[in-house]
Amino acid sequence: MAVAFESGFEGLSHFHHSFKAAYGLTPLAHRTQASARSAS
Repeated sequence: MAVAFESGFEGLSHFHHSFKAAYGLTPLAHRTQASARSAS
């Protein structure tokens, strides 16, 4: 949530939608994948 507001988004929903449109997955899915890659 802090990232969304610090990035200038007015709401978490708008950030979530924009992130998914840009990266093709949700912020949570992105974190999960990044975590799995760094653990291997």
